[in-house]
Amino acid sequence: VLNIILLSLIFGLALIGIVTRFERLLNYVLSLMLTIGVWFIMHRGQVRLASISIVIGLSVLLTIVVPATGGVRATTYGGFLLVVLLAGLLLGRWATIATALYASLFGATLLGIEALGLWKAPTSTASDLTFWIVFTTYFLVTAVVLTLALRLVDDGFHKAQKELAERLRVEDALRA
Repeated sequence: VLNIILLSLIFGLALIGIVTRFERLLNYVLSLMLTIGVWFIMHRGQVRLASISIVIGLSVLLTIVVPATGGVRATTYGGFLLVVLLAGLLLGRWATIATALYASLFGATLLGIEALGLWKAPTSTASDLTFWIVFTTYFLVTAVVLTLALRLVDDGFHKAQKELAERLRVEDALRA
């Protein structure tokens, strides 16, 4: 599951790299390095560490990048949606809740400090093509994550049905 997610993130980052402006190149390179680094950690057998690393790493990266790219109005803020999904699939319910809460509070904090005049969010200069590619990447990675989650649920359901059928067969055989 993690392997497919990381490969889809690498593919998505490659798509985003097509339209990355020079001043945003460092953000792109850091995202790609994080994802590839986590992929290597996973391939060394450290799946739990890799799962924690991708969720925390992307959260930290977005926390740094979002204020510089336009705050809650930037395409990058939407990246927290993927982090919430990844947290849920890879780390469970409490990680999902914590990540969603963090992303929401972070956005509220940015809005609050901007309303107080302590910070001015830069105006997003992303082109329509950039918005489309970034959100298409979000959609594709989200689809992969949800497909994997649904497959896990289906597999569990079919396994439970099979075990129930076997149990009923054994009970019928014992009664006979």
